[in-house]
Amino acid sequence: MTFSFEPATDTSIAEAPRGPGVLSLLVWIWVRPRRALEGVYAGRTWLFLIPLLIAVIVFALNGIVQAPLQAQITHQENLARMREQIPPAEFANLPPEMLAAPPPQPVVLTLLAALGPLLLAWFIRPAVLHLLGLLVGGQNSYSILLRMTAWASFPLILRALLQTIYAGATQQPVVGPGLSGLVGPGVLAAVLGQIDLFALWYVALLGLAVAVSSRLSRNKALLVTAIYVILVLLLNVIPALLANALTGGGSSFVP
Repeated sequence: MTFSFEPATDTSIAEAPRGPGVLSLLVWIWVRPRRALEGVYAGRTWLFLIPLLIAVIVFALNGIVQAPLQAQITHQENLARMREQIPPAEFANLPPEMLAAPPPQPVVLTLLAALGPLLLAWFIRPAVLHLLGLLVGGQNSYSILLRMTAWASFPLILRALLQTIYAGATQQPVVGPGLSGLVGPGVLAAVLGQIDLFALWYVALLGLAVAVSSRLSRNKALLVTAIYVILVLLLNVIPALLANALTGGGSSFVP
């Protein structure tokens, strides 16, 4: 029996492959997105926690800052509506409690409203993309898409951060997001409100993430991403569709 101490022949301990570091990925996602997403693809599953943690902090702050400002505007709109519907003499005699602003919403409810949709979308999004990818012949897994789509979401996180800074500095909530300011309130405004530079940036990264993780051609990756984006737009428009149906208004489409 012979023993060999040559390092080249000793394979008892195999070094696990290592991808780029987290700090490198945080820089590359802005300047070299494809390289960043390829690094995330080759990395560990827990990498999805990095953007998720950042998103939770940013969206929580956004909700805490904007919720009371939005509640104040809603209260002022309700008072203006009451002035239009009630004669001036009766309005002047209304008890103070009817004119007072409602008490602040508990912080827990504010956080649930801000983080609930975020966390729900965070884990449903890769499942939908996984199914769509399989339908067109892709080779992916839920865990890979989970971390890939998480890192593709950084433009949306940046948008929420800028909105938080704006609302905190001006003490005004963000109204008329995206291109919704070009039209009146309604279904079309709900659609255009989802479209801005950050959303387009996010969709581009999402398509790149689908292409890298699913090994799909460019056209198939675009198809999967387009179907997903359409589904999200329809989901976000449902409240406006219901409101438009209940009011029977068709003027929402008029600029």
